[in-house]
Amino acid sequence: MAEANAEPAAGAAGAETRSSGLWVILALFAMASVLGAIAFWRYTRSDRFIQRSLAQVQKRGPALTAEGCVDEVLAWSRHCQAMKGLCQGAIPRLMETCQAGADRRAYCASLGDEHRSTRFGVKQCEAKVQRGDREGKKVCGLGYRSIAAHCERARKGGR
Repeated sequence: MAEANAEPAAGAAGAETRSSGLWVILALFAMASVLGAIAFWRYTRSDRFIQRSLAQVQKRGPALTAEGCVDEVLAWSRHCQAMKGLCQGAIPRLMETCQAGADRRAYCASLGDEHRSTRFGVKQCEAKVQRGDREGKKVCGLGYRSIAAHCERARKGGR
């Protein structure tokens, strides 16, 4: 008879364990949903900031020299309000938008083959970026790589 009474107690404990496990899963799902919503909000906010920045650079690009585009993007990167990865990813787009604003063929021709060197822009970046500013060096280097790519396209018949 004692065995018959023991079984219902074990069944109730099992149901209680399953019920608390369900609450844990629901709590994790709710937390993941909140974090996902926050990440989506930050991403869309960052994307809007980058789109506005692209529009501003497009307006300013025709008045800037190729070196001025590097300065513009370098200054922009220091005040970028988007998520860090999106800021870094936008640098080539910003540079290309700025470069496309004016005919840079004369500038590219003045470089000769200098832009093909892996050292292209190193001296200029050393002058533009403070010692120890790794992020600034990276942005500046990306800017000069963008100039090099633009000049290669210009050499092949583009603008």
